[in-house]
Amino acid sequence: MSLHDKVERLGAQYLSIGKLSDDEIAEFRSSVASLAAMYKEHIRVEEELVFPLAARVLSDTEKTAIGIEMAGRRQVKLVTELS
Repeated sequence: MSLHDKVERLGAQYLSIGKLSDDEIAEFRSSVASLAAMYKEHIRVEEELVFPLAARVLSDTEKTAIGIEMAGRRQVKLVTELS
């Protein structure tokens, strides 16, 4: 079971019945801590390596296409200009 699945399952269980066992609390905390560490590293790599490289090598059209695709996956409106 993935870390995301564990957090989802335990979080839903807590919300539905209002409690977790001591073992489930430990599993939830451990899973959340692992996810936080993974995302911290993921964000660091994006910010320090991926985004600067993409800014240098991709055209505006390519960056817009990527933005549209990402917004679609997240089901959010793409903002192309800051007001």
